[in-house]
Amino acid sequence: MMTVLQMFEWLEATPLGVLVRESAWGFPILVALHIMGIMLSVGTLVWFDLRLLGVSMTGVRASLMYRRLMPWMFTGFAIMFVSGFMLLAGFATNAYGNVYFRIKIIATAFTAASTIARILMRT
Repeated sequence: MMTVLQMFEWLEATPLGVLVRESAWGFPILVALHIMGIMLSVGTLVWFDLRLLGVSMTGVRASLMYRRLMPWMFTGFAIMFVSGFMLLAGFATNAYGNVYFRIKIIATAFTAASTIARILMRT
């Protein structure tokens, strides 16, 4: 069985990892997509939270706003998740020893689990 470090070394050696690390445009394009995914996901979430707090769009029912914004939130999260994984492929061994990266992964996993649980409880 491979250790996490061995898996990260393998991931870094894949063609995707090499492309991200050594391509002139691979890294900048992925970072731009990652930031746009964060903006889309967090931006729509803040917009919805402002509605829940009664600060913005008080004339629109929260349930209607939720149904309209949720696909955008998920799209942003998906873009952020995929581009983040691709960035990880390029610099996996550097990320392995970074405590902030570990905190980020734990926070992202918690957020995803919380969102999935909320959706499952709603249906």
